[in-house]
Parts: sequence; structure tokens; C-alpha cells
Amino acid sequence: MEKEKNLVKETCKILNITQKELAEKIGVSPRTLNEWSSGRVEIPKIGQNILTLLPLVNEYSELKKSLQVALSGDLVR
Repeated sequence: MEKEKNLVKETCKILNITQKELAEKIGVSPRTLNEWSSGRVEIPKIGQNILTLLPLVNEYSELKKSLQVALSGDLVR
């Protein structure tokens, strides 16, 4: 259960958002996310996948924005 508890907290930390914001983002109630975080309820496999992939999607979005700026010639040198 410790790994799952850390998965919620690490996802929030990486995305720099609260657990309430994360719950809204992935479509679960704040109570459900809190139960996952505390280890009272095991995170379902789909939840584990979402929490694992969400930071990667966020990282990809940031990289895409940077590339768009660079390719548009708006990059300050």
C-alpha cells in the first residue's frame, strides 16, 4: 500500500497541484483520492495507470509548448 500512497502524493508534487485538484482532473471524488492516498482503499489498476501517465502527459505538453515557441522564432536569444 505504501507505493500507492506515494503514487498519489508524488503525482500531486510533480504536477504542483492539490489532491482536490488531482481528483477533479482524473474524475474521482476528493474523498476517493484521499482514501487512495491514505492507503485505506487500494488504487484500482486504471487509477494507477492514470496517476503514472498524467505527469508524462504534462511533461509532453510543456515540451510541445517549448518546441512551438522555438519553431515560431519567438525564442529570445
